[in-house]
Amino acid sequence: MNLQQIASQFPSCDDFVKALIQEVIKLGKEKPDFKYTNSAASVCFYNGPAKVYNNSTQEYEITGPECKGCIFGQALQNMGWDDEKEMKLRVDIEDLLYSCVSEELKVPEQLLLVQRTQDVGPSWGDCIKLLRVNNG
Repeated sequence: MNLQQIASQFPSCDDFVKALIQEVIKLGKEKPDFKYTNSAASVCFYNGPAKVYNNSTQEYEITGPECKGCIFGQALQNMGWDDEKEMKLRVDIEDLLYSCVSEELKVPEQLLLVQRTQDVGPSWGDCIKLLRVNNG
């Protein structure tokens, strides 16, 4: 499923975003010590481990543990996301949701903070603390 198809399963775009936030929180609670990368120079991938571009070899090199993606990639995959074309996009979560779901979508700033924080090394448990929602 692509992101638009997933979002269409919810009554509104806001409900889709709320469900995504809950899935991110769930991952952070399940894997509080997981660190997506060990390098501040890493690039986030929605469908695999963090990588850094090596100018000498002109290839990406893995800088984090093997996994199926960053916290948002994994959260969206848990919601049914499997569109390879969308997963390969190298954009932040806000741009990903705007371009694939709706330009009208309201993406909370906290999502960008979680993504940017994850990308420089803190654990997922620490990253989800940035979400100002009831994570009961």
